[in-house]
Amino acid sequence: MKIENKGIVYLVLASICYAVMSVLIRLLAKEIPAFSQIFLRYIVAATTIFVFAKISKTNLRLKNTKDYLIMFFIAVFGYAFSTIFFTLAILNTTIANTIFIFSTNVVLTPILGFIFLQERFSKFKLISILLSVIGLYFLFKPTNLINPMGGIFAFISAIFHASYLIGGRKLKSYPAKTLLVYSTLCGVISLGIISLIFESNFYFPTGTLHQSIFTLSPFIWMIILIFGLDNFLAWLFLNKGLQTVKAGTSSVILLIEPVLASILGILFYAEIPQILSILGMIIISTGIILAAKEK
Repeated sequence: MKIENKGIVYLVLASICYAVMSVLIRLLAKEIPAFSQIFLRYIVAATTIFVFAKISKTNLRLKNTKDYLIMFFIAVFGYAFSTIFFTLAILNTTIANTIFIFSTNVVLTPILGFIFLQERFSKFKLISILLSVIGLYFLFKPTNLINPMGGIFAFISAIFHASYLIGGRKLKSYPAKTLLVYSTLCGVISLGIISLIFESNFYFPTGTLHQSIFTLSPFIWMIILIFGLDNFLAWLFLNKGLQTVKAGTSSVILLIEPVLASILGILFYAEIPQILSILGMIIISTGIILAAKEK
């Protein structure tokens, strides 16, 4: 298999892992508050990547100061803050609005790729981006997009996510495990601070225990473990894909995730999609195929 095709396979696998997260998030929603849910699964993911890097004797040293600055930026903003603002968007607007606005990274990434990576706009890429945006609109049917807080948070998350894809391509000469070590470390620290500030009652309950880390059942801890391992695989596959696939193309291929998430919603939660949603999934899939065809 060609190296480029391997990159596409890695991105598809990353999308599958991200889609599984949508199911796991719902399983934990009633038991663990939003930021703490992310923090706990990040701990599992970070522990896994640190052990993985240690066993494989991964070199964590970068070549120069510029690479350290890029790594720090994408780890803090593209990785941790992207998740934080996405969560804030979910809390301030609908899930459909959040995902639709966040998915504007499919437009932002090629623009940033052209500016910072000199990635050209091919006809396949332009058509696939257009189809993806149309398909996303049909799939999520967003409403009240002028909602200021939620929309702004989702768009900031999209910008940070796009910057991660660009930065990941900038650092493509380094192993995916190197990027993961730095990213997960920043993610755990950032989410740990945020969750302790906004969800301190979960860790230091007062009065009658209602929702607390001390009352979680063994089943919930098992889901957290699975969630963290899934998170680790998603990051690993994403960074491996970015080593060989252009950032703009990667952003389109990663749209497999919302399509698969919708399908999983049917399987696990009996969420029967409307005709427009099915049409949206077909249009997005067509855009993804065109983006892959460019390779």
